[in-house]
Amino acid sequence: MLGYGIRASTQVELVEQLKQRGFIRNPKVSEAMSQVDRARFLPRGATDPYSNTPVKVSEGSSISTPQLHAQVLELLSPALDSDAAPRSFLDFGCGTGYLASVAAEMGIDRVIASECDT
Repeated sequence: MLGYGIRASTQVELVEQLKQRGFIRNPKVSEAMSQVDRARFLPRGATDPYSNTPVKVSEGSSISTPQLHAQVLELLSPALDSDAAPRSFLDFGCGTGYLASVAAEMGIDRVIASECDT
């Protein structure tokens, strides 16, 4: 299922649309993505921060689609439902740090974000 046509005016509305399309199922993912505003991770003047599109943030770098972030976070969510500890997440090539920030908001114990600029 593709998330074409997802366009919202707020972060909460964006998350609701991702839920309606089936990209977000876990309440922890929904809550965390609602709390971390994607617009704060985009360059000033970026248009449509709440649409399901990648946004160029610098030469050769972009922030991925909200749909992709939701799918990655859904894959992480079973670790939060288990008793496994400590829970760690490595976001190599983190770009703006949005995904790492949402992972931390979800309750991942240790989040490491690394970006290699060329």
